[in-house]
Amino acid sequence: MWSYSAHKQFKRCQRQWFYKNVMAKGQAKKDPLRVEATRLSKLKTIAAWRGLIVDQVITVSVIPQLKMKRVPTLEQVLSAAQNVFNKWYEQATTPLQPGQQVEVGLLEIETNGFVSPETLSIAWNDIERALTNFMQDDVLIRELLSADYLIEQRHLFFKAGQSTTRGTPDLIAFWHNQPPVIYDWKVHFFGTTSHERQLLVYALALVRGKPHVDFEQYLTGSKLEDTRLTEVQLITQSTGYKRTYSVTATKLEATESFISDSILSMYLAGATRTYAQSSANDYDTAADPEACSTCAFHKLCKQH
Repeated sequence: MWSYSAHKQFKRCQRQWFYKNVMAKGQAKKDPLRVEATRLSKLKTIAAWRGLIVDQVITVSVIPQLKMKRVPTLEQVLSAAQNVFNKWYEQATTPLQPGQQVEVGLLEIETNGFVSPETLSIAWNDIERALTNFMQDDVLIRELLSADYLIEQRHLFFKAGQSTTRGTPDLIAFWHNQPPVIYDWKVHFFGTTSHERQLLVYALALVRGKPHVDFEQYLTGSKLEDTRLTEVQLITQSTGYKRTYSVTATKLEATESFISDSILSMYLAGATRTYAQSSANDYDTAADPEACSTCAFHKLCKQH
């Protein structure tokens, strides 16, 4: 199973990929190492944590309302975000009972034992700003309200050689009389990096994969090149806020080659081996020492 996020993680640190994708397994209750890897896999930095909260609130509290042609107020959206923020923080700071798992823990608490009030305040301000930018984007809201069908966080699959590729767009909007639009929310402070390739992977997954029953009608007669891609930077507006990308045959060919090269490199590094067939020592560690500072598996890695 290949995904763009797994590719990025494998490229950053093969061993981190092993801990998260091979060793971590919630059902493995009798292997202490796997239990610990599963627990650590839930830990996120405060920066990643705030992005997940924004995604969660848009997915759960905003899009369902837009599907019903209603627009929640900014106050309602921020209240929902505050509830998630408080719930996740309480879980992250409460000692776990045997066998208990949290949705998202905080790496800073695991590492330092606490998160400073200033850090929490900055994280909340970023969440508030991101959701405010989203809700006050009248053009985006009107476009989503005009859609005939919206699907959020749907896993899409297609074959790339002998491997299965998975893409999970933040949102896809469908119309009867125009091509679909794939949206990707980003909560990056600077927002200078283009995420076009990730969106092109999603476009391939949407059109090359087997259509789901609920949106198949909207793809009838559609060409892959008609799909529209929109990256929405929710914190910074200094780099254009939205980036839209066209889908061309040249870009698609390059994206398919990128996926094939990534799958091959992972295969050659042993990524298809099971947990019983491999160990952490089979995989390279990060070339950049800075990657270790934000890695939840640092404690496990030091043991190997």
